[in-house]
Amino acid sequence: MDGLKTPILCLIKVEKLMPSYKEKLVSYHEAGRVLMAKIEGFQFGNIIIEINGNGQAELILNQPCHSSGAEDYLKRRIRVLLGGALAQCIVLHPNDPKAFEEALSRNASADWKVATELAWALRNIASREEVSDDAARIEVDEVLQMLVNETANAINDPINYKPLMNISMLCLTGVNELHSFSPSDFDAPSEVIVTQEKIEKCFC
Repeated sequence: MDGLKTPILCLIKVEKLMPSYKEKLVSYHEAGRVLMAKIEGFQFGNIIIEINGNGQAELILNQPCHSSGAEDYLKRRIRVLLGGALAQCIVLHPNDPKAFEEALSRNASADWKVATELAWALRNIASREEVSDDAARIEVDEVLQMLVNETANAINDPINYKPLMNISMLCLTGVNELHSFSPSDFDAPSEVIVTQEKIEKCFC
């Protein structure tokens, strides 16, 4: 993980009356995951944000992968894993070079763990010779840094940045509607559901 240079503070947990910062954090995170899934050719479903829980984007990763395309598939899958954290970073922490590494060791550790495991698989598929463990780790770090940069560039592209912001706004609008209900209203919804249909329209 040494030497990664892209910022982010990735806090996914949502409290009952979320401060505006946390609302934006969750919204940008889930929007970033969906955006990268779209870019990388994966299908997606709804975005769900619970008022007292987590946000999640429904991603459909069931996709045929022939051996000749394994490297490409792994790269695309890793970029999707990085999309949520990097989207938050780019929007909320564009000038903080340390926030990304801090998040990877804390709040975004689950995504980072999977991304690292896939990067090892990618390195082992591509490698044709044995090297020391230290040399192999350097190669994996280089692969991850390359994919971090590629993901950040994709999100920063004006063509992609606009749908990112539009999807985030759908999430934030839904969360604000949740807050309009009285705590004593037993019929109040407990989660925001941004439908796949609405998300698709953000890419038009």
